[in-house]
Amino acid sequence: MNNCPNYDICFKRVKPGLKVCTNCFWRFKNEILEFNEYMSCPVCSENGKCVKFRKCEHFVCTSRCFPRLDKCPMCS
Repeated sequence: MNNCPNYDICFKRVKPGLKVCTNCFWRFKNEILEFNEYMSCPVCSENGKCVKFRKCEHFVCTSRCFPRLDKCPMCS
């Protein structure tokens, strides 16, 4: 088994033949999220890996902000 393409968010492994892990299949509708290796998070100002919200073009950090946000704070 390999790491899920969204591993920085879910920390799960992918079963052979699947696109993403079961968690990401349900949470992100089977999408592979878009990551940026080095950005400044607009929410906490942390510099590091960020992930893009699926319905807009805004990024937030993978470590602190994305796991606790249901929707983009800039669009809300």
